[in-house]
Amino acid sequence: MTGKSTLLEYFARFSEVELVSECMDDWRSVKGENLLDLMYKDPERWSYLFQSYVQMTMAKSHAKPSAMPVKLMERSIYSARFCFVENMYLSGKMSEAEYLVYCEWFKKMTEYFDCGVDLVVYLRTDPGLVHERAKKRARTEEQAIPLQYFEELHERHEEWICEEKFPLPAPVFVIDANDDLPTMYTKYKLHTRHILRNKSVLSSFVYTVTQKRRSDLNPEELAALEKEEFATGPLRILNESVQNNTQVLINCRNNKKLLGRVKAFDRHFNMVLEQVTEIWMEQPKTAKGQKKAKPVNRERYIQKMFLRGDSVIIVVKNPLGSQQSA
Repeated sequence: MTGKSTLLEYFARFSEVELVSECMDDWRSVKGENLLDLMYKDPERWSYLFQSYVQMTMAKSHAKPSAMPVKLMERSIYSARFCFVENMYLSGKMSEAEYLVYCEWFKKMTEYFDCGVDLVVYLRTDPGLVHERAKKRARTEEQAIPLQYFEELHERHEEWICEEKFPLPAPVFVIDANDDLPTMYTKYKLHTRHILRNKSVLSSFVYTVTQKRRSDLNPEELAALEKEEFATGPLRILNESVQNNTQVLINCRNNKKLLGRVKAFDRHFNMVLEQVTEIWMEQPKTAKGQKKAKPVNRERYIQKMFLRGDSVIIVVKNPLGSQQSA
């Protein structure tokens, strides 16, 4: 629904990659019982049971040895805990007692099983589009799921991955997955080497696609690359922060994991900051315990602030969101 199937289809062509899909068949048939269907029909009654079983199958998938250099999992034990279970608890579908027991089991399972990951790929998708794709997929158990459920899950993913409400098990790579199938395939081609991470195991086909010089990309590939760099690179934090505010404090130290490639910063710098009138750097507290700030020459300092993890105050004349909608 978020583009996971397309991503798995693309990487299935590589002999060095083992794909681990969701254990959907297991969840739908536990000695004749369809736990997935039970959970959707009566979540207050069955959410804890279903997610406990999901957690067990996820832990087994994580810990299962792979003969391939790269193991690509459709979903992890971490997204189950920090997104799906968290949403069930916050929406009242799981009681506090059930939630606490589940969290204890999560801690034990991640301690005793090898659940380590090297990279989290976040296919960031508008919840309305996810809802449409779910209806088109026509999985029986999902037909009655309301849009609100996908909106809540989207918020949980944003809290976990973008706001780091919970610890991340690995670096995160964000891909805008709101595009059509051909565009998504182009994106996966462009980012193959980054997603697989181990260059030595890639086939010659991968090198042909991903090691192209920028000047050799066709217009579609170049457009997709530019859009992706802007969506996932250093300016994403700044761009989103000033959408609906005229003065924003950005703690770069807490957001360093999301800043992405620094080269993209230079390329798109003025696209976001053309409306910025002032930049102030937050200074340590004074002897009286009050914070102070000093103005910053943005041309000389702005790039270093992201790398150094400083806290800065961005001031714009008008919220960028209101300008874009006008």
